[in-house]
Amino acid sequence: NVPECIGDSATLPCKTLEYVTQQLGKTTTNINILIDTDINLQGMAVFRSLNNITITGEGISVHCVCNAMETVSENCGMLFENSKNIVLDGVSIYNCSNMDDTPGDKYLYRSAVVFNGSTNTNISNVKVSNSYGYGVVITHATGFINISHSHFTNNSLDKNSVYYGGGGLLIYMTCSPACLLN
Repeated sequence: NVPECIGDSATLPCKTLEYVTQQLGKTTTNINILIDTDINLQGMAVFRSLNNITITGEGISVHCVCNAMETVSENCGMLFENSKNIVLDGVSIYNCSNMDDTPGDKYLYRSAVVFNGSTNTNISNVKVSNSYGYGVVITHATGFINISHSHFTNNSLDKNSVYYGGGGLLIYMTCSPACLLN
């Protein structure tokens, strides 16, 4: 059984993103996640190969609890990978950092939220702040990217970092060798 906080008829709020990501193996399409309380995230919330995923926070905060700023090998944040039709709405995300180490990419980025290989991404009423690296990194995207009423502030790296980052938003556009010929 899929819990009541996930699915088309979600009636109860999910209490932790860790719980949500553990349950996602039970469904891969039409996932509506309602969160109504602040969350401490102690690792990665990974949303991989999903279709029609909506995370609604209605003003809640996700606070990452990790040492990613001191220990660059530790990751905490959110990763949406190879997913379609993503909506992230009404969530504030603080103190996160995870490394985007997409195979074949030339650069290493740290950011709070990574969208990699996603199709049709809608970010609204989202705030990402005080994270190590970028607030949001979007790589290898297709379809549309819609960002509205969102703020990405006070996200930075220390001056000796080997990573790229520091700032609000990075959209890293790539294309296949065939598109280079056009």
